[in-house]
Amino acid sequence: MSEDKPALPAPREQLNGLAFGLMMLDPDQIIREANPAAENLLGISIKRMKGRSFLDLLTFAQPGLIDKLTDTERQLVARGVDVKVGNGDLRLNITMATLSNHPGWRMVSLSDASQGDRFDEQERRGQLRGP
Repeated sequence: MSEDKPALPAPREQLNGLAFGLMMLDPDQIIREANPAAENLLGISIKRMKGRSFLDLLTFAQPGLIDKLTDTERQLVARGVDVKVGNGDLRLNITMATLSNHPGWRMVSLSDASQGDRFDEQERRGQLRGP
């Protein structure tokens, strides 16, 4: 008798299970898809994100970064980027990857860059305490 193996989760379920935010941008920088982690990180519902311009949703402090973000043929990795989302300020790690079979389309991953700062701070506090 063979055991039934669990079914492989569908691609949407896999993306929804990621711990980092993920968005799909069309060639005009419009957000077409996002996962729940992006919603949690940015504090904006997926429904409100979809159909909005990525650069209207996130305001970047570094002017040189905008040119890189708008180049739809460019891969990008940016760490510790200061971003304004609505009235909130975030420090994010951003990765943009092109979809080779779909010119202009990109996947964007977002993670909280300040988490590392908090962990470093906790480690320093831990090192300062002695028995």
